[in-house]
Amino acid sequence: MGAPVKIYANRVLDYSPMNSLGATPGEWIYFYQSEAILGKVGGSTNVVSLGYDPDSPDTIGGTITVGLGLAGGSPDAKCVVDGPGADFVVFENPFRSVDVDGNPGTYNEVATVEVSADGEQWYQFPAAIDVDKVLIDPARYTNFAGVLPVDEGGDPFDLSQVIEDNPGVLDANFRACFIRIRDGGMALADYGNTQSDFFKSGADINAVQAIHFETVTGLSQ
Repeated sequence: MGAPVKIYANRVLDYSPMNSLGATPGEWIYFYQSEAILGKVGGSTNVVSLGYDPDSPDTIGGTITVGLGLAGGSPDAKCVVDGPGADFVVFENPFRSVDVDGNPGTYNEVATVEVSADGEQWYQFPAAIDVDKVLIDPARYTNFAGVLPVDEGGDPFDLSQVIEDNPGVLDANFRACFIRIRDGGMALADYGNTQSDFFKSGADINAVQAIHFETVTGLSQ
């Protein structure tokens, strides 16, 4: 028996970064390489930045929307299904660090995560922030991408939480065929926002991997 097939994002359906400072490709290439999110997890510079506006305290940032499947944009798309535990993982590039007060944690840059069966109707994971915990503490953030390092498994998402958050609308048959990731911007305070960020790049997404999935034909996107 061969190794199990691993499924990742294999096409970008929309990329709408918030390049608020107008960085050029020579200054910050990560606003110009949306394809970096495709396929398996790469190195720490194999990322696409979502960006945010530091002068808009109540707004969230840029977005990227992906579909899942085999490399090369196979017509047999894959959709995430609800299985035991985590159903997919988002990989950003946080790393372990310590803040000025000596608190250990991660250099996190949080992003919300939404799922859709058709690319039209979206459902956001019920995210929460524990304001009693310091910004660097990964335990401060629930159901966000951009919190845990790649070498610690990235940020897992359990589709049952979206289903349970939408009773009477979604059920166990729900299939997440598209995933949208949106930078938390200044509206969702994180540790990265307090640090030197020359081009306000925000969350830098590396990859999206499906754990529980099925093949679906006939998707319009």
